[in-house]
Amino acid sequence: MSRWRRGVIALALLLAAVLVLALAAVAAGVSIDASPWRDTAARHASTALGRPVALDGALRVTLGRRLVLHIANVRVLSPAGFEAAELAALGQAAIGFDLLDLLRGIARPRSIDATDLSLHLERGADGRGNWMPQTPSAPGASAADLDIPEVRIERARVQYHDVRAGTRRVVELTTLSATAAENEGLRVALQGRIDASPIVKLQFEGG
Repeated sequence: MSRWRRGVIALALLLAAVLVLALAAVAAGVSIDASPWRDTAARHASTALGRPVALDGALRVTLGRRLVLHIANVRVLSPAGFEAAELAALGQAAIGFDLLDLLRGIARPRSIDATDLSLHLERGADGRGNWMPQTPSAPGASAADLDIPEVRIERARVQYHDVRAGTRRVVELTTLSATAAENEGLRVALQGRIDASPIVKLQFEGG
C-alpha cells in the first residue's frame, strides 16, 4: 500500500472518529462551558437590542436533539433620562435552537424557559417609552417577521410607570406559557395578579 493511500485512509478514519464523537456528544447531551465568550455575547446582544446588556452569570451550551443556550443574571439597561436604571432583568433562561436551523445559518429560537423575569416599563413626560427603539427605522424598512416559539416563564414582575399621567401599575405573574405551533393558533395560559387584585387565571386561544 502506497504512502499516499495510507494517508487518505488515516484521514478518513480520523474524520469518522470525529463524527462519531460529535454524534455521541449530541446524543448524550454534553454541556459546554461558554463563559469565556460571555463578554462577546453581551456585545452582540447590546448591538441587537440597541442598548447596553450585561451578562453577569453563567453561560453554557447543552448539545442534544436541540442545542440549548443557558444564561443567568442578565440585565438590559434603560436609555438615559429615565428613572428606572434597568429595562429588564432575568434570573435565568434556557433557549432552545434546532440543530438543522443552525446548520442552515438560521438562529431562530424554538423554545424559551425563563424564571425570575422583571420588566420596568416607563413612559417619560415627553411620551417616550424606555422600551422604544433609540434610533428610528430607515425609510421603507419593513417589520421583521415574528416567529413565536414555545415560551414558559415562572415568576415575572412587570412595573409600568407613566410619568406624564402619574400612574403606576404592577403585574405579577406566577406562571405564563405560550405556544404557537405551525399552522395553529396562539395558545396562552397565565396566572397572576394586577396591583393588589386577587389571583387571576386566564387561558385563551387566538389566530
